[in-house]
Amino acid sequence: MPERVSSGLAGQAEIAVASFTSGLAVSANLSMGGFDTHGNHDRDHGRRLTELLAGIDHLWEQIEASGQQNKVTVVVGSDFGRTPFYNSNRGKDHWNITSMMAMGAGVRGNRVIGGTDANFEALAVNPQTLKPDANGIILTPEHLHLALRDLAGVQSDPGLQFGIQAPLLSLFS
Repeated sequence: MPERVSSGLAGQAEIAVASFTSGLAVSANLSMGGFDTHGNHDRDHGRRLTELLAGIDHLWEQIEASGQQNKVTVVVGSDFGRTPFYNSNRGKDHWNITSMMAMGAGVRGNRVIGGTDANFEALAVNPQTLKPDANGIILTPEHLHLALRDLAGVQSDPGLQFGIQAPLLSLFS
């Protein structure tokens, strides 16, 4: 363990990387709240995003310092997005469209997969190219689940265990 552990997301990152380095853990779930901005969205959300990005940067610095950068994949996401419009409290409510970010081992970077229209509704993508395509499919959590299992080398059939019937897409490679 580190001699001193920081607070918040940075501390979670330090403990996770120490656990990876020691062989104690092969995965970790880091979390931070404060994004449920039903009021004063602009005042609060930007500050939280800045803190999140600083935490991700600290996590990656810890990963590199431990020599784990070729072994660790980082996936950042949320359980829901925010509406594209403001409510009466200058806030944004829950929305079923969200975004995710992935980096590290096994992730082909510098690309965006998917998109939304002017109303912030999901655009379909071509399953092979992953580019927007009106005749394509809408990405779902099932697609991400399967792609993460594939990236991790998990061979069991998720259809049997979890009822997942989506096709495997090359979301990371």
